[in-house]
Amino acid sequence: MKDAERDADETLRSGPYELVMSERRLTCDGRPIELSAQLLRLLAVLMRREGRVVARQNLKDALWPGLDRIDTERRLNTAMRGLRKALGEDAGRPPRPETVRGRGYRWNPPAPARRIPAPRRWAAAACLMAVAASSAPQHLRPAFDTAPVDGDFLRARAAADADPAQAAAARDALLGRSPAHAPALILRAELAVRAWREAPTAANLNAARRLLAVARAATGDHPGLEAPAGELAMFADWDLSEAERRYARALAHDSTSAEAHRGLAWVYVNSGRFSEARREVDLLLAETPLTPALRADVGWLLLRLGRPDEAATLCEVANSDHLNLLACRHTARARLGDMSSARLAAAEFMAALDAPRDAVAAVRTGSPEDGYRSFLTWRTRGFFPADGHWFHKAQLYAEAGRVDDALASLERAVEARDPDLIKLASTREFAALRNDPRFAAVKSAVGLDRG
Repeated sequence: MKDAERDADETLRSGPYELVMSERRLTCDGRPIELSAQLLRLLAVLMRREGRVVARQNLKDALWPGLDRIDTERRLNTAMRGLRKALGEDAGRPPRPETVRGRGYRWNPPAPARRIPAPRRWAAAACLMAVAASSAPQHLRPAFDTAPVDGDFLRARAAADADPAQAAAARDALLGRSPAHAPALILRAELAVRAWREAPTAANLNAARRLLAVARAATGDHPGLEAPAGELAMFADWDLSEAERRYARALAHDSTSAEAHRGLAWVYVNSGRFSEARREVDLLLAETPLTPALRADVGWLLLRLGRPDEAATLCEVANSDHLNLLACRHTARARLGDMSSARLAAAEFMAALDAPRDAVAAVRTGSPEDGYRSFLTWRTRGFFPADGHWFHKAQLYAEAGRVDDALASLERAVEARDPDLIKLASTREFAALRNDPRFAAVKSAVGLDRG
């Protein structure tokens, strides 16, 4: 059986580690460890061959099948560093996974973790939390039981925006002390929704819905759950009216909620209510500290509102390798007709993705217009995996003038219930498709032809 075919129901165990593929969940001695979907797949391949060497090529084939145009050598090195950092390295033992020079990597069967009596375990957690709190800015400090519930929630949310790993650690420590701790349950549900948006698989969606329901049952339908519920209503159910209701309720509870303002802006843009969307964008720009992810999202909203000049300025962050910021930047510059800057931003985007050097050189040399066209050609060939991301593939095909490929990808997006299909009507690249019956059928399937 291929590795990808096992993911639906396989549970892997090695020493104190348990990896439940259907839930994308890793625990060590019962304690959760946060890993991205890609790192979970990497770990699964190694754990299935416990004690045996796995060749680098086998790992690359498992993680990036068919992506021979992208530098998977560097990607694998980055992934392995991320996995080791997340797992930690025990003193006196080789790091897991172990490098077998010239051959590949081996997952060493770890000894069971030494269990600490419960009182000492919680004391250790409290000590770690205190250290983290003393060194972090006030608005990023993890929540404690001594603070009011709403204060806990707001601090945990701030940590989620600035540093998801720190937020996950705060959440786990809170749940360790009190399994019914409302802010931690809310944060867990929110991070699950974010994980699904980053990797929109059925398993991740089911996990997000389940954890949202658990949090709702435990907290008495706390209004802090409304923003993640709005995210599911808009992107999973394609229900803009329900999403608007959820975000409005979130703002009634907390008028400063960046997630609710951002969500409402997308509701309004996708509904064609551009003046209301602009109002929400202005509120975000005036009142919210912009993380790289939020800055990029607001940049894309500005592009949909026809303001590439503002988007270009907003996404022009020096020395940033945030992919969505780089993508926003080159798109905004191209729409402004500044092809020289668009080409340079596109080359930075490719370099951040470890694109082959000759492909990057083709973008950087020659005329700005030819360089940017080379980027668009490379992007349709090597940016996304063979299966999935159908909506974004359709965008790329449409921008490159490949109408039939764009329509076919949109139809595949409907079959896969791609969450970003809700953005269909506001996506400028599809302007040339709007009179095609196949495009109308896709719009109808998403429910964007109502009203």
